[in-house]
Parts: sequence; structure tokens; C-alpha cells
Amino acid sequence: VGMVGWLLSEGDASPLVTAQDVGAQANRRRNGGNGYDHLCRRIGPAIADIAGDPAVAEQILIHTPRRLLERP
Repeated sequence: VGMVGWLLSEGDASPLVTAQDVGAQANRRRNGGNGYDHLCRRIGPAIADIAGDPAVAEQILIHTPRRLLERP
């Protein structure tokens, strides 16, 4: 999250995208990990706080991932 803040201070947020990996059993909540909702539950709100502007947070958390997933 600190790196996202630094990148935002350096300029445009449009190339930023967040992701998480829950492929390993250790990353699943039942095994002591953060679980599938970690990005939405903890990281998303932290990015929104750092961004200060809801439009910037939406760009990072919604619009850029959507654009990347819609590519052929």
C-alpha cells in the first residue's frame, strides 16, 4: 500500500492495477492466510484512503482491471 501511495505521488494512476494470489493452501483463510476477500476487505479501503479521490481509487480498483480483463 505504501508503494501505491508513492506511485500516486509520482503521477498518473491509470496504469496501476492490484492483484492477489490465493493459489497456495497457506494463503486461504482456513489455513491462516488472508483469504480471497483480502484485496476488497483491507487493501481496497487502504488504497481509497491513500488516493484521497474516489475517482482515483475506482480507476485502480475497478476500471483498470476491467479494461485488462476485456482485452481479446
